[in-house]
Formats: sequence, structure tokens, C-alpha cells
Amino acid sequence: MKTTSLLSITILSTIVSGILNYIYHPFMLQYMDIVTYAEFESLLGLFSILGVITSSIWYFLVKEILARKDSWSINNFVFFSITQYLVITGIILYILYLVFVPIISQLINISNYWAIAIVGITLILSFFGISSNSILQARQSFVVIWLNSILSALLKIIIAGIIGIFWITLINAVWSFILTSILTSWWIFFYVWLLLRDWKKPSKEEKQDFKKDFINEKTNLWYFFWVSIVLAFLMNIDVVL
Repeated sequence: MKTTSLLSITILSTIVSGILNYIYHPFMLQYMDIVTYAEFESLLGLFSILGVITSSIWYFLVKEILARKDSWSINNFVFFSITQYLVITGIILYILYLVFVPIISQLINISNYWAIAIVGITLILSFFGISSNSILQARQSFVVIWLNSILSALLKIIIAGIIGIFWITLINAVWSFILTSILTSWWIFFYVWLLLRDWKKPSKEEKQDFKKDFINEKTNLWYFFWVSIVLAFLMNIDVVL
């Protein structure tokens, strides 16, 4: 695809997804009172902070896949082997997150423990989707990425609208956000699965090289992780608190 075409699609998709995301907030306000909406916005800020926990791993995977552009076996290894460990990591972190729900409740001044607990599911979803998104980014599948951003923004509105027709509470609103993440994560996962299912597995040497690179990059990954967390916190602190 030509550079001009990529630029045009990028601008168009950014505008469309931006408009849809902008519409989402006043759209939700129609179904909530001011207090519930303020709590929901705080939880969305918490979503954003939790979502960047996987950023350092995403950075590493994209870097490694880009360094091995011609090796589809590494893509296969990342998708079919690494994903299961990432999901387990996400589940463990979610369990730890649940322990701190009472503390988080006090910090953000929201008494609904269930709503805060549901927000934490984004940890599992982030770790589940990181391999798929890294592969698409590294392989420059920009059209799929852009379509996903538009689809995600559109689904948020549709699902919230369906729930709003019946009965919307803080927990239902949070579930609508989580359900959108589940649907978009799964369709991206399925797309990458179709892309890689017929490719061979990597050799032992390739796996060892991959693991060595991870060990060598540990310091940089920790640095990138903490910088991402601090930036996400600073960008959302006014909403969360």
C-alpha cells in the first residue's frame, strides 16, 4: 500500500474513531445521573491505567518480531506459545488486584466493590490480546488495526445503547465496556490464528535466541513499564480521583 494511501486511511480512521469515542461519553450521560456518571468516568480512568501494564511486553514483542520479519515461525511461537503464559500472568495479576479492591475503593471514592472488581478483568484481556496486537503491529497490518479501533468505538455505543434500553447501572455500564473489549480481543485473536495456523513452529535455536533477547532487555522493559505507568497515571489522575 502506498504511503499516501496509508496516511489517508490513518487520518480517516483516527477521525472516525475519535468522533465515536467523543459521542460515547454524552451518550452514556443520557442513561445515568451525574453521580453515577462521575463514578463511571473514574472507572474508565482506571481502565486506562491498567491497560498500560502490558506496554513493556508489547514493546518487546514488536521489537523482536520486527527484527525477524522473514521468520513466520517466531510469529507462530509468540502467538501459540507465549500467549498462554501471558494469560496466566494476567489471571495472577487479576487475583492480586482483587486483594487491593478495598484500598482502590477508598482512593477513588467509589463504594461499589463489584464495579471495581469487574474493571480489573481488563488485566486478563490485555495480556490475552498482547500477542495478537504485537504481531499485527510488527507485520504492519495497519488496516486491521484501524478497523479494530473503529469497531471498538462503535461497539461501545451499540452495547451501551442496548443495555440502556432496559436498565443501566454502574455495574452494567462497566460490563458493557468489558464486553466490547472481549469481542474485539477475540476477533483479532481469531484473525491472527487464521493467519498463522499453517506456519511451522520455530526451532530450538530460535526459541533460545528469543529467550536470550528477553533476558538482555529486562532492564529496558522495566524502565519502559514504569514510565508508561507514571504517564498513564498522570494523564488520568484528574478523572480517577
